[in-house]
Amino acid sequence: MPTYQAGTEVVIEQYGVLKKELEKITSDRRIIANQMAIAMRYAIKPTFAAFKQYVNAIPVVTGNLRAAVSQKVKKYNATGNVVGLVGFYRERRGKQKPDQKGRDRAYHQHLVEYGTQHRKTSSGANRGASPRGGTKGIQPLTLAYKQTIGMVNSRLVQKTPKVLEATYRKLEKIKAKGR
Repeated sequence: MPTYQAGTEVVIEQYGVLKKELEKITSDRRIIANQMAIAMRYAIKPTFAAFKQYVNAIPVVTGNLRAAVSQKVKKYNATGNVVGLVGFYRERRGKQKPDQKGRDRAYHQHLVEYGTQHRKTSSGANRGASPRGGTKGIQPLTLAYKQTIGMVNSRLVQKTPKVLEATYRKLEKIKAKGR
């Protein structure tokens, strides 16, 4: 996944409501994190689908950018929090082999999204600029986020009762095993 970019966090009102409801049911942070992760995976699906659609609209050269499209839900068992990430797969660190294709080869992902400023060398030679969104002007992550911001919260609202029911069932099974 990409590294964190300042100003890209999304605050979802229903997230806090769901977490408080789960905390009323149980104090086990691991169960809360697992149930929150289920809800978050469901909530970020429209953003991921829109993101993938916008990336597919970008002209293909190597296919590495398309292969790098990913989503991830990170659980924090100590606190019961989760984070849903949609973006490009993080490039490999350390020893790298050149001229290979794959999802960890999308080194230019930031150029497509954010572009570059006009550049010149110290001798004054013009290096040009890369526009935001590349040649097609498509900023896939920004457009996907703007298109689906309302859907994420509404899908989390939809999933809340099911998650709460599943939590009750899970706790009943744990109690039954403990007897």
